[in-house]
Amino acid sequence: EIFWCTNAHAAPWFADSGLALDRQGFIEVNEHLQSSSHSDVFVAGDAAALMGQPRPKAGVFAVRQASVLFDNLMATLLKQPLRAYRAQTSFLSILSLGDGTAMATRANGMMPTLSGRWVWRWKDRIDRSFMALFSGLEPRLEPMSGAPQTSLAPALLSQMGSETTPAMSQLAMRCGGCGAKVGADILSKVVAELDTVKRPEVVIGLDDPDDAAAIRFNAD
Repeated sequence: EIFWCTNAHAAPWFADSGLALDRQGFIEVNEHLQSSSHSDVFVAGDAAALMGQPRPKAGVFAVRQASVLFDNLMATLLKQPLRAYRAQTSFLSILSLGDGTAMATRANGMMPTLSGRWVWRWKDRIDRSFMALFSGLEPRLEPMSGAPQTSLAPALLSQMGSETTPAMSQLAMRCGGCGAKVGADILSKVVAELDTVKRPEVVIGLDDPDDAAAIRFNAD
């Protein structure tokens, strides 16, 4: 029997994004998972090509990058140092053969290929343990490595405005109905950071804000 195995292929829109790409068309990122050409863009998983750490496309890297990606997104918002990602040099691959058996090997060739029903049970235990991590999740924000063991959300809000930082139980209400109305101090600081575009057809915009913007359309 012959198996034709193909590699991951870069999505066509990468080439139109303006981001720096590697020779295979994937988005180049540094050790912080930042685009090498646009520091405000973060990329992980198969879409990313890690500079200085070439690795095959495999889900194990996407999973390991997740916590680094989360930490660095929060660190960027809080203007804190970014965390470096170090890709492992090898990983275990276990392929189910469809008949209650499986085959296992290690990417660097340092382990002989193993197969049998016990390998399938090994794979099943690993998969179930991983999926169990996503059971019974509750909304929360984890602290970054090396940061004080407190929630990052209040820290972020306290930097954005002078409002009293709400308790986490109250924080959840910031996204529901009238509870979504943000205080004037926070809103003013956010709007002040925007790079607004001046257009002649905008009669009432951010320069003279009202309940709604007024835009003049052409006669046609």
